[in-house]
Amino acid sequence: MSPTGKSSNAPLCKGCIVDRNGQPVSQVQVVSHIVNAAKPQVPQSDVSDEKGHFLIAFDALQAAGDGQLKIDFLREGVPVRVTQRLVGLDDVNSPVIMYELDEHTQATADTEAHYNKKESIPTVAITSHDFMTDEHEAMWASIQNVTVNIGFANFLAYVDKELANSSCAINGAHQTTIDEHSQLFNNYGVNSYELLDSITEKFMYERIFDHEAPKHGDYLQHIVDSKLPDWQVESRQDECSGSRLQLGRQHLKPLAFCPIELIWSYWIEESLLMQAFNRIALRFQNRSSVKQGPDPLAHLEIDPLRPLNNLIWGFIQNEGKRLSLVRRAYEYDHHYGIQLQGTAVPKLRPADSRVGFLGEFHKLLHIASEFHRQTDDVTVRADPFPVMNAIYDVHIKLAEGAHNQFGDLPTVARKEMLMMQWIMARPEMREFLNGRLMVPQSEGWMDRVEHMKRIQGWPNHSMQHFVNLANFGEQLMVSIRNINWSQVKQSSVAGSWATYWRESIQGYMHSYRAVTGIDILDNDPRMSDNPSAAIYKQSA
Repeated sequence: MSPTGKSSNAPLCKGCIVDRNGQPVSQVQVVSHIVNAAKPQVPQSDVSDEKGHFLIAFDALQAAGDGQLKIDFLREGVPVRVTQRLVGLDDVNSPVIMYELDEHTQATADTEAHYNKKESIPTVAITSHDFMTDEHEAMWASIQNVTVNIGFANFLAYVDKELANSSCAINGAHQTTIDEHSQLFNNYGVNSYELLDSITEKFMYERIFDHEAPKHGDYLQHIVDSKLPDWQVESRQDECSGSRLQLGRQHLKPLAFCPIELIWSYWIEESLLMQAFNRIALRFQNRSSVKQGPDPLAHLEIDPLRPLNNLIWGFIQNEGKRLSLVRRAYEYDHHYGIQLQGTAVPKLRPADSRVGFLGEFHKLLHIASEFHRQTDDVTVRADPFPVMNAIYDVHIKLAEGAHNQFGDLPTVARKEMLMMQWIMARPEMREFLNGRLMVPQSEGWMDRVEHMKRIQGWPNHSMQHFVNLANFGEQLMVSIRNINWSQVKQSSVAGSWATYWRESIQGYMHSYRAVTGIDILDNDPRMSDNPSAAIYKQSA
């Protein structure tokens, strides 16, 4: 191509190519698009003395006259077919660039067909990286299923079904405890409470230890292989009970994946469910719960004609068999370094407190939220490596607390709290406490406890937040505890974890801010503070 040296004073228009006289040349046909996003500069074009194809890369182009070509074509590389030599005009000092084409240029049939073929136009899109393919997703799905399976709605339906079926005789020599006690449910004594206890225990065994669920014993097996090599044993089927026993020179418990955490009980404890029921039990015994002034529950009169009367009686009589508040408080501190606050909680002297766990856990949630922001920005490739490091720190802290009462206390506490929820959801309790019926609640016991908190002057945060903290917190901690993160070498596993549990992470942070005033999302410096103290401070 040779420049003519002429400057362009012709009227300009967008969307056309003009000849030397500024007249539009409409015969040029687009063959395909070649993107050129460079800054405006002198365009380059192929020059030939013979007829053929020529590619003109327009980096910046304004044109004059009325034309038919679209402006987006002019911003990109435009292959054209010409019948004569192409002559151009370049002006390096102006973004106005005109190319002179022979006004007899004709488009061939193949270029016309290519121009009209819409699918030939390339599509440019930016997509985010997918972190959702991971071998641990089966375990994470089973954790979510357990949360639903042992939730209050299923428990309520299960108890109602068992009570309805308990009066039916079972053929065979073995009759269950439920059947033996069914006729006494509405009679005097502790039988009704013991019946509820038996049903609850059966419910938890069936729902938690699901034998058809995927097996996830890799982490526990790794502990046995690396820390207890002399306890390597073979298993056989026990002929009497049908259970799996570990036999050998050293006896070892069967490895079982338990998808529940004590953190669930802690947040239900903070909802003041147990404290509310204890106050009702005191009034049931004609004992005032206040040192001065009238008792807020002085009007309590529970008739002896319905099951609630015997349920509360059985609850009081079985006090020595239940976990006390002090035992639960010590274990909360042992597991998570969290201490309960309140007048009913004595000053604790723990032998081993999990100092630093809460700060590490909340740091993980904050880092995960930053990872979510990166994944939402499709122009950024999210880095899951900080998430993996934070998960490992939390995993180590959780493992340090997995001793002594680790297996039994969370299970027993869960059973007792489910029983309290069921009793609080009884129709008799609704008649007595008269909760706010128009306030939507996800579980039937929640409005009763909220009303108790109001009349007792306790912190009155929404019960839904505590239930969310219990469920989401349990899911997150179980998913962290049961993977051997010390052996995970690929950060994409942590990215998959953060992506899979995104709703639980965000739901936990929202409810935590609602009840404590501490915003984990904004990296609040109070993230490591005791939540129990923050709850009371927030409501003061």
